[in-house]
Formats: sequence, structure tokens, C-alpha cells
Amino acid sequence: MTLSFGKSKFNFQKKFIAFFGIVPLLLATAMVRVPCPVCGGSGSISSTGMANVTLVGEPTFALRTTWLVTCNTYRVYQMDVTLDLQNAGQDNANGFVSLDLIDVSSGKVLDAENVIVSVDAGQIAEQSVVATFIVAAVDDPQQAVHIVAIVRNGNVPCKACGGTGKVALNSWPLYNSIKSSYKQTEIFETPLLPPLRVDVEGGTS
Repeated sequence: MTLSFGKSKFNFQKKFIAFFGIVPLLLATAMVRVPCPVCGGSGSISSTGMANVTLVGEPTFALRTTWLVTCNTYRVYQMDVTLDLQNAGQDNANGFVSLDLIDVSSGKVLDAENVIVSVDAGQIAEQSVVATFIVAAVDDPQQAVHIVAIVRNGNVPCKACGGTGKVALNSWPLYNSIKSSYKQTEIFETPLLPPLRVDVEGGTS
């Protein structure tokens, strides 16, 4: 009986070279920081004209999907949220609304998400957005949740880079690919009506 180690030894060397060739490359690309493609390296996403934007009524929402991640450590909630926004200014508004996911039973804010909105000057816009909330398993609400919306007047930190303006080289392709979808929304606009005028006699017009 003849034993041959030549082929198996060659295969082992190939795996050895591949492992010690790829791992250092992955570590190097994780350590190298490059400008964030979402915010352009500024660390924040700018907004314009949001000082004249207000919410009309409470946001409505519906759970789209939910799933567990990281060995059931976190639960991810993805929700469809509808906002009615009024822009009383003379300039188009582009900016952010902060959405807080609140556990109704405890009143605790579980997570917050900034969503991009856009409302033309003098318009009321019904805007649909998708918000993603991540909740620790220990905070996972057992009953109902509520969403509170707040219009953000200023810039907000870029979520992709955490406000640093830099991302790891190996994650740059991912953030660059989601850059366009990061700003996608569905908007249905209606003209802004003048306020109801009350006559001295008590009538309206």
C-alpha cells in the first residue's frame, strides 16, 4: 500500500497562503478610514427651510416586519410611518423629522430614527417613510408601542459614519450603494389653505 502526502500538503499550503493573505487585507481595509459617501465627509446631513415646517396631527404607523438579530440579542422593527407636514414658508424645505419609538406601558424611548422629508413652499405634504428601530431584547415591548415625531430645524449627525465623517474602507461600498435609497420618500402634496377667518358677528368665511 502506497501513501501519498504530496497533494494534501499542496492543498494545505494553498489554504495557509490564502488565509494569511486575505486576513491581513481585511484588517487593513477595516482600519483605513475614508470620507463617508452619505454625508460627503462632513459628519452631518444639512437641512434647509425646516424652521417653517410643522406637523399636522399625529403620525400614523404600521408594523411592516420584525426580526431578531445577533443570537436574539436585539429585535429590529421596520415600520411604515405617514406624516402630514405643513410648510408655511416661502422656500422649499428639505430636512429631517426625528421619530421616537416609545413603549406605551413604561413611557420609555426605545430607539430614535431621523427620516428625510421634503415639502415645497406653501404646501401640505402627506409623506410616507420607512423607519427602522433596533431594540435590545431586555427592552423589547410586550404591549403596544407609540411613535412621537419632532421636526428637526438644524443639521443632524450622519448615521452612516456616526457623525465622524469617516467610514472604514471595507464598508464604503455598502454605504455608497444605500446613499440614494437613504433619500427616497413618497410625497403627496396639496396646496396650503389660508387660515379660517372669523367675522366679528361670529360667522366664518
